[in-house]
Amino acid sequence: GNIDFIKMDVQGAEHSAILGMQRTLVRNIKIKILTEFFPKLLIEFGGKPSDYLQLLQQNGFLIYRLDEANCKIVPTSPSSLLRIYSGQLREDYINILLAREHLNESIVPLRRFER
Repeated sequence: GNIDFIKMDVQGAEHSAILGMQRTLVRNIKIKILTEFFPKLLIEFGGKPSDYLQLLQQNGFLIYRLDEANCKIVPTSPSSLLRIYSGQLREDYINILLAREHLNESIVPLRRFER
């Protein structure tokens, strides 16, 4: 069957996870992934945050940050994420939604993802 949504929380191993799911990503063009951009953990895992974001773009993903305060998604870019989330601080991260299509900012009922 088709896979249309993945919630991924792998604590810094996101780059490796995306590399490992290449066949799934190719077969499921409409897939969306809810994950986090956490530079400090990506670096601790041995990667570079910029390489991870480049890999997402190579896979055709648009990146949306979750604006949980306003219950909406906001389009963002690798350069913006790298500028805001430097990886210096432990709390330097954000939840992101990856999609290969333009999404309406209110399309995702964010309350569903609250912890």
